Amino acid sequence: MVKNKTKSLILFILCFLIIFTYFPINCNASSAYTKKVRVGYYENEVFEDGASDNAVKSGYAYEYYRKLSEYTGWEYEYVYGDFSEIYQMLLKGEVDFVAGLAYTSERSNIILFPEKAMGSEKYSFVKHDFDKDITLDPRSFNGKTIGVLDSAIYDILNNYISNHRINAQIITYTDYSTLLNAFDKKQIDILAAENDGIYDRRHAEYLFSFGESDYYIGVCPGKPYLLKELNDAQEQLFFEEPNYVATIRNKYYPVTLSSRAYSKVEKDWINSHQTITVGYLNNYLPYSCTDKDGHVTGMICELVPALFKELNIPDIVVRYVGYDSYEELVKGLTSDEVDIAFPVGGGLYYSEEDGIYLSNPLVSSLTDLIYRVDFLGTPVSDFAVNKNNKMQYYYVKTHFPEASISYYSSIEECLNAVVKGEVSFTTLNGIRTSAFLKKNDYRNLSFRQLSFSDDRCIGVKIGNEGLLKLINRGVHVLGDEYIQNLSYRYMDAMSVYTFKDFINDHFFGVFIIIIVLLSAIIALSVRDINRTRRRIKEKESEKLDIQKTSSEKTNFLSNYSENLRFYINATEGLVDLIKHSNSKEETIVFVDRIDICAKCLSNIVNDVLDLSRIESGQVLLENTPVNIYEIIKDVRTVTSESMEEKKHIISVNYRNIKHPDVLTDRIRLTQVLINILTNAIEYTPAEGLLVMNVEEITSYDPEKARFMFQIKDNGPGMSMDIINSIFDPYAKERANFKNFHTIGFGLAICKKIVDMMEGTIDVFSIEGKGSEFTVEVPLLINTESKAKSNENEAEIDSYNFSGKRVLVLEDSLPNQLFASKIMKKVGFEIQIALDEFEAYEKIKAAHSDYFDLVLMNSDVYNNGDNELSKRLKMIDDPAKADTPIIPFTNDTPSLMKNISELLNT
Repeated sequence: MVKNKTKSLILFILCFLIIFTYFPINCNASSAYTKKVRVGYYENEVFEDGASDNAVKSGYAYEYYRKLSEYTGWEYEYVYGDFSEIYQMLLKGEVDFVAGLAYTSERSNIILFPEKAMGSEKYSFVKHDFDKDITLDPRSFNGKTIGVLDSAIYDILNNYISNHRINAQIITYTDYSTLLNAFDKKQIDILAAENDGIYDRRHAEYLFSFGESDYYIGVCPGKPYLLKELNDAQEQLFFEEPNYVATIRNKYYPVTLSSRAYSKVEKDWINSHQTITVGYLNNYLPYSCTDKDGHVTGMICELVPALFKELNIPDIVVRYVGYDSYEELVKGLTSDEVDIAFPVGGGLYYSEEDGIYLSNPLVSSLTDLIYRVDFLGTPVSDFAVNKNNKMQYYYVKTHFPEASISYYSSIEECLNAVVKGEVSFTTLNGIRTSAFLKKNDYRNLSFRQLSFSDDRCIGVKIGNEGLLKLINRGVHVLGDEYIQNLSYRYMDAMSVYTFKDFINDHFFGVFIIIIVLLSAIIALSVRDINRTRRRIKEKESEKLDIQKTSSEKTNFLSNYSENLRFYINATEGLVDLIKHSNSKEETIVFVDRIDICAKCLSNIVNDVLDLSRIESGQVLLENTPVNIYEIIKDVRTVTSESMEEKKHIISVNYRNIKHPDVLTDRIRLTQVLINILTNAIEYTPAEGLLVMNVEEITSYDPEKARFMFQIKDNGPGMSMDIINSIFDPYAKERANFKNFHTIGFGLAICKKIVDMMEGTIDVFSIEGKGSEFTVEVPLLINTESKAKSNENEAEIDSYNFSGKRVLVLEDSLPNQLFASKIMKKVGFEIQIALDEFEAYEKIKAAHSDYFDLVLMNSDVYNNGDNELSKRLKMIDDPAKADTPIIPFTNDTPSLMKNISELLNT
């Protein structure tokens, strides 16, 4: 019975195996196994970029993860945080993988490490390029701060610091962003980081390496099955693509700190050279050539400047020398006529024979064998070679040593020799073949790609190792893609499409083209006739504009003279009335009116002089420390009397004033605001309302604050005609100023001063509603601010000129007030003169030694035509003739120092 059951069981198993073998189960590929794993992802510029939701991810580690998933089928879930947070998540099992972990014995007890590293890294010191105290000597690190990531690199750094007995403060950071931000903001003196972990920083200077280690993908403890899958994937990747790690390293690390890790010989070359002379081969596009204007063209004209720019050596001057043959090019290099040569080739043996080093290849292309179509199958036995390009000779002798060679003067002659059957073959550099063979003369030629590549390099004289290393470094940083794109850009210039080629290609379309050309010529002729007529009209219009401008200036002079005559006649009439007046009260009234006329005449003359100085470039702005609130205070002080006379109310509003302390020309800015406010006071009816808004608005220059000054009134407003010409001093719309106390130059002067300050001035007005003037000016932020201001005040207060008298020669009321305020503060007795003639008369009339000095308007003083000094020299009194004259400037401490030195001597 038992035997029967055993037989039945065996029979059942055999049947099952037969069915399973002959009727296999079909599986759909879409149901392939996938496993979701959690990846700890932290921000690191080159290594892991895009550490946030919806951010585009890239970097060395990210690409490595993606490559591994091709072998494992892993689907990744990314968990974000800084390095310290991610590391703790790995220890707690909250993530499965973390990339970039260095192996240590301590970590091996708490983290699973695979058998193969994902890369290796050197650690280096980097300093700020301006810090000359830190050198290659580790002892210069004493007393400095060193920033480092709180990771395995900290232990390596700590060991180095201890071994070299360096007394420096080490500051640790939890993530790269904070560390690099601290270095960029100069919060730390030295950065300790991976050579290839961060991008090159333009303000940084590489010092030297202090350690190295391999780095791995760390696996969560307790998940050995993931470690096995990782080991299998890395082993298979290494077997199928042994150079994969090197490939992605070159992809992501060409512009990292290591790309600027110059050796001593490289630094010596950089420090000893301000220029580099480049020799190049003519008639060898796309590599190099000389154009019809005698300038270098081809890849070489962009390649060398780009190379040194990427090496952060942009100021080096590049010069070019062209050679017609390869032998002359190499001779120029070995005889030191040029520093580098391009292109060169031929391999190591022939370069040694020529006495030159070859750089790493810039372009590596397969060479094409050129032959006539009917020579197909002919043994490769004879070649046409360009005797001016030995690179072709080197290639043929290397790969076809038994072939005979016939020399020709150019590659075109070589191709023609093949066409004519004089020789069977020639060669072309792979990227040049298409451009030559599409020419009509060579359409019977064909080509076959040879299996041997032909490199094109930069040549350096043997012994110039520093330059060679720099060139190789630059080639690596530029990358293959840039160089390939550069070569393609100049390939089009190789093939000169002649008229003969065009005729052959488009014979049946020539007639149509001729018709089109004739039509175009006729159309162009008609267009030129119309243009000529239009130009004549434009010149006539320009002539009318010139005449109009001339007429406006003539009208202005006429009105100006009329205005002067008006006040002069009024003054003469009042003087005559005084002569015949017997009443003291009546005489006082007449004198007051004469005073008003004198002030009006003074204003007119001052405006004309101011405008003349500005237009002739005699006015220069001075940047001195000022406070916005003090400027507004000065403006209100100057205009307060006029405000009270007309019973106006003014409201001053300050908004968002973050930088009240600035550097600007206090006098000129005050002049602008006083002119605008004075206009508003004058033209606004009594008991009017004025508003002044002072606001600091957005500035796109971090070193400047942008201020907006708005002055509004509820006066009669202005018409559009006046608004459009309000800043034009000669506009006819404002020609009638008999009702005003000025000639009308105030706003034109304001416009020119604001333009000099690189600001803007605008006006908005509605007739019957009032006007609004807006001035926007960028002002330098005074970083010394209050402390410096207090220091200046203290320095000014230290001077005491009591008992001294100064004559202030200044025609501008704001300048008079400012100068008087300063001079009185230090003890001077003040007198004012509006011009040099008045100053001369006052000095001449005073007794000897009455005035100790003259403080002159800086614009007049700097003009060079010091009329007052000339007049004083004519006075017989030596004390008056030698009265010192100095210019008034906004730099009050320097002014006080000059006065003190002058009076003491």
